[in-house]
Amino acid sequence: MGLIRALNQFGLRAQLIGKDAPDRADFCQAVASLLSLSSLQFAYALAKSMERGIFVDGGRQYLAELHLGVQDLFREVSLEGRRFLAVALVDERSGNRSHGPQGGHEL
Repeated sequence: MGLIRALNQFGLRAQLIGKDAPDRADFCQAVASLLSLSSLQFAYALAKSMERGIFVDGGRQYLAELHLGVQDLFREVSLEGRRFLAVALVDERSGNRSHGPQGGHEL
C-alpha cells in the first residue's frame, strides 16, 4: 500500500507542476501530464490487482480460479520469420479466453 500511496502523491504533484508551468512551455506540460497520468494509472492498476490477489503465487491462484494456466496466457508466435511473445486477453466473468474483436480468428 505504501507504493500505491507514493505513486498517487507523485501523480498529483506532477499535475501541479504541469499547472504551474508557463502557458508557452508545451513540452514541460506534456512531460508533467505523461508522468502524472502514468503514475496514477499504475497506482490504480496495482490497487485493483491487489484486490483480486493476482500477485499471490505469481498469479497462479488467480489463473486457477479462471481454470487457466500460464500457457493459456502467453504463447510464442512466429510471423514472417520473427518470433513474438503473444499475450491472450482473459474474460474474467466466464473464465474463457478472449480472442479479440474478430471472435477467435487468428492473424
